[in-house]
Amino acid sequence: MIAREAPGERRLVVIPMLHTETDLGELSDRVRRETVAHAGRRAWERKQRAIERLWSEITEWSERVAIPEAGMRLYQDGLPVCGPGERDVTRTIVEDLGTRGSLNHRILLSLIERGATLEGTESPELLLAEYRLARGEAEQDGDGTPAAHDLLEQRDRFIAQRIDATLEPHQVGVLFIGYLHNIPPHLPAGITVEHPFDVAEALSQGAHA
Repeated sequence: MIAREAPGERRLVVIPMLHTETDLGELSDRVRRETVAHAGRRAWERKQRAIERLWSEITEWSERVAIPEAGMRLYQDGLPVCGPGERDVTRTIVEDLGTRGSLNHRILLSLIERGATLEGTESPELLLAEYRLARGEAEQDGDGTPAAHDLLEQRDRFIAQRIDATLEPHQVGVLFIGYLHNIPPHLPAGITVEHPFDVAEALSQGAHA
C-alpha cells in the first residue's frame, strides 16, 4: 500500500522495464539475432525467462497497489506528449499495444480502469531521434560516435521535467522506464523515489535458471 508521509509530498515509484519481443516491435528480430550471435541461443532464452518472471512480479504488484485519494499518475517510456486531446491519444496508443500482447501496457490499462491518470511522458522529437539511431539511420560525427550520443540523458531530463510539471502534491507517480535510463538525478528534491524491483537480480537469477 502507498501512504502519505508528509504534507504535500510527491512520490514516484520507478518500475524498471526489460522489453519483451512484443514491446520491441519491428526491432525484435534484430535484437534477437544480435543477442544470439553474441551470447548464444541459450542466453537469449534465459533472458526471456527472466523477463517473464519480472513482469509477473510487476503484474502482482500492480494488482495490490492502492490508488491514493489524491490520485496516481502513470508515466511510460516511449509514450509521447501529444498536446491537445492527449488523454485520448495516449489511451489509444496504450490500448493498441495492450491488444497486441504487451504486458506493460495491459498493466497500464488495468491501473487506468482503477482510476489512475495516464500522462504523455516523452518528447516526440527525441523519440524520433532515438528511433532513427536504433535503426542505424542517424548521422555520425567524425570519430564514428553517434551524433546523438547524449540522447538518453536528454530524454531522461525531459521525462523528469514532465513528471515535475504534472505530479501534484500528495499524488503518487508510477514510471515504467527502460532500465538503462536514470531519471532520479534529474528530479527535484521534493519528489521521493521508490525502487521496488531489481533488474540486475532478475537477470542474474535468469542466468542461473
